[in-house]
This record gives sequence, structure tokens and C-alpha cells, in this order.
Amino acid sequence: MSFPVQARLAVTKIHVPYRSSGDVMNALMGGHIDLAFDNITLAWPQVKAGAMRALAVTSTQPSATAPEVPPVAATLADFDATSWHGVFAPAGTPRPIVEALAAEVKRIFETPEVRKTLNEVGAVPSPMTPDEFAAFIASERSKWRDVVAAAGVQVQ
Repeated sequence: MSFPVQARLAVTKIHVPYRSSGDVMNALMGGHIDLAFDNITLAWPQVKAGAMRALAVTSTQPSATAPEVPPVAATLADFDATSWHGVFAPAGTPRPIVEALAAEVKRIFETPEVRKTLNEVGAVPSPMTPDEFAAFIASERSKWRDVVAAAGVQVQ
């Protein structure tokens, strides 16, 4: 999807750190900030209620929940900044317990009522095996390593 551009505007953005996504949503809806990048699961209910406007999604493809909202990648090739949640257990947890937990999480995410609830707020349930999840985490670390280095972030 492309959008005609009639004029190019110089836009200055200033990063404003907030303590929580709730604070970001309040600042945006209160008119204290003009733009925010946040999780669709928090923003989409506000968009549906008419309290804010969705400009883009940060996944490479449109969201199934909001197919009319273009991805940033339609303008900036390969832009992909999606968030995810995972279930973790302490290191050393016996493999049979880890596999049983993963199977139960998968079973829960595949129930129609959970899928429906998650989809309504833009979440995409994607349960993985423990090995698939470990590989996914490794790929995420690799993907973001260059971003962290370019930003000069120092871990203390």
C-alpha cells in the first residue's frame, strides 16, 4: 500500500521515556504527546473506541486484527519491531516438566475462547515447543544486537 505525498514536512521527534505503557497511553490520549510506539494489545482497544488513531503496525505484514492499518515496512523496507511474550521456567527445570508446561500453554492458546480474546486486542498466539522457543530467542538476540550496539547502549 502506498500513500501519495503532496508535501514533505520536516518533523522533529524527541524520545520521551515513560515508566509504563499505561503512562504512554494516558499521555497520548491526554494530548501531552503526539505519537507513540506501543503494543497493539494496549492501543487497539483505544483505537476501536475512537480515542486514538492507528497510523501503522510495526510488523512486516498487516495485522489480522487491523488489516486496514499499513505496516511501517510498506514505507521502510524490512522494518520489523514486533513484541512478544514468553513463558519461562528456572534454569535446571527437568525437561519433562518444561515439555509438559509447553504442551499445556499450547493447549490453552488453541482454545477458541482464548484465541478470540487475544485476537480482539491484536495479539497473535504462537505457541512453540521449548526448542523452537530457544531458537526464536537466539534469533531475537541476534536481530537486536546491532541495534543495541548502534545506539551505544551499555549494560551495567
